[in-house]
Amino acid sequence: MDPYQILGACSWRVPAECNLSWRRWQDEFVVYDSASGNTHVLDLLSGSVLSALEIGPSTISSLVSGLQALFPEADQNTLESQIARSLQALRRLELAEPDPQCA
Repeated sequence: MDPYQILGACSWRVPAECNLSWRRWQDEFVVYDSASGNTHVLDLLSGSVLSALEIGPSTISSLVSGLQALFPEADQNTLESQIARSLQALRRLELAEPDPQCA
Protein backbone atom coordinates (compact mmCIF):
# COMPACT_ATOMS: atom_id res chain seq x y z
CA MET A 1 0.00 0.00 0.00
CA ASP A 2 1.40 3.42 -0.88
CA PRO A 3 2.05 6.02 1.86
CA TYR A 4 -0.76 8.31 0.65
CA GLN A 5 -3.34 5.54 1.04
CA ILE A 6 -2.06 4.73 4.52
CA LEU A 7 -2.04 8.36 5.68
CA GLY A 8 -5.31 9.08 3.85
CA ALA A 9 -7.10 6.49 5.98
CA CYS A 10 -5.69 7.92 9.22
CA SER A 11 -7.09 10.56 11.47
CA TRP A 12 -5.02 13.73 11.57
CA ARG A 13 -4.79 16.08 14.53
CA VAL A 14 -3.01 19.10 15.94
CA PRO A 15 -0.20 17.88 18.22
CA ALA A 16 -1.09 18.23 21.90
CA GLU A 17 1.93 20.45 22.55
CA CYS A 18 0.77 23.11 20.05
CA ASN A 19 -0.80 26.24 21.48
CA LEU A 20 -2.10 28.22 18.50
CA SER A 21 -3.18 31.83 18.13
CA TRP A 22 -4.82 32.94 14.88
CA ARG A 23 -5.33 35.95 12.67
CA ARG A 24 -7.00 35.89 9.28
CA TRP A 25 -6.53 38.43 6.52
CA GLN A 26 -8.68 37.83 3.45
CA ASP A 27 -7.45 34.47 2.08
CA GLU A 28 -4.48 33.97 4.40
CA PHE A 29 -3.98 32.91 7.98
CA VAL A 30 -1.16 33.87 10.32
CA VAL A 31 -0.73 31.24 13.01
CA TYR A 32 1.51 31.64 16.04
CA ASP A 33 2.44 28.58 18.06
CA SER A 34 3.46 29.81 21.50
CA ALA A 35 4.81 26.37 22.41
CA SER A 36 7.46 26.52 19.67
CA GLY A 37 7.66 30.30 19.22
CA ASN A 38 7.09 29.89 15.46
CA THR A 39 4.81 32.02 13.31
CA HIS A 40 3.44 30.67 10.02
CA VAL A 41 1.59 32.22 7.09
CA LEU A 42 -0.89 29.74 5.62
CA ASP A 43 -3.03 29.89 2.51
CA LEU A 44 -6.82 29.58 2.75
CA LEU A 45 -6.88 25.80 2.33
CA SER A 46 -4.08 25.02 4.79
CA GLY A 47 -5.52 27.43 7.34
CA SER A 48 -8.96 25.91 6.93
CA VAL A 49 -7.57 22.39 7.34
CA LEU A 50 -5.64 23.38 10.47
CA SER A 51 -8.68 25.15 11.89
CA ALA A 52 -10.76 22.00 11.38
CA LEU A 53 -8.09 19.87 13.05
CA GLU A 54 -7.97 22.20 16.01
CA ILE A 55 -11.65 21.38 16.61
CA GLY A 56 -10.83 17.66 16.59
CA PRO A 57 -9.11 14.83 14.71
CA SER A 58 -10.30 14.26 11.13
CA THR A 59 -9.61 11.98 8.20
CA ILE A 60 -8.96 13.38 4.75
CA SER A 61 -12.45 12.25 3.72
CA SER A 62 -14.11 14.12 6.56
CA LEU A 63 -12.01 17.21 5.79
CA VAL A 64 -13.13 17.06 2.15
CA SER A 65 -16.77 16.85 3.26
CA GLY A 66 -16.37 19.72 5.67
CA LEU A 67 -14.47 22.01 3.30
CA GLN A 68 -16.24 21.27 0.00
CA ALA A 69 -18.58 24.28 0.43
CA LEU A 70 -15.61 26.61 0.91
CA PHE A 71 -14.03 25.37 -2.34
CA PRO A 72 -17.01 24.66 -4.64
CA GLU A 73 -14.93 24.93 -7.81
CA ALA A 74 -12.77 21.93 -6.82
CA ASP A 75 -14.05 18.44 -7.54
CA GLN A 76 -13.77 15.89 -4.75
CA ASN A 77 -10.60 14.18 -6.08
CA THR A 78 -8.81 17.49 -6.60
CA LEU A 79 -9.77 18.74 -3.15
CA GLU A 80 -8.71 15.44 -1.60
CA SER A 81 -5.23 15.66 -3.13
CA GLN A 82 -4.91 19.35 -2.19
CA ILE A 83 -5.87 18.56 1.40
CA ALA A 84 -3.37 15.68 1.48
CA ARG A 85 -0.63 18.07 0.31
CA SER A 86 -1.71 20.64 2.93
CA LEU A 87 -1.55 17.99 5.65
CA GLN A 88 1.98 17.03 4.60
CA ALA A 89 3.01 20.70 4.65
CA LEU A 90 1.41 21.18 8.09
CA ARG A 91 3.21 18.05 9.26
CA ARG A 92 6.56 19.49 8.16
CA LEU A 93 5.72 22.65 10.15
CA GLU A 94 4.85 20.44 13.15
CA LEU A 95 1.30 21.81 13.21
CA ALA A 96 -0.41 18.53 12.29
CA GLU A 97 0.31 14.85 12.71
CA PRO A 98 -1.32 11.57 11.74
CA ASP A 99 -2.64 9.30 14.45
CA PRO A 100 0.45 7.60 15.94
CA GLN A 101 -0.95 4.17 15.02
CA CYS A 102 -0.74 5.12 11.34
CA ALA A 103 2.55 7.04 11.23
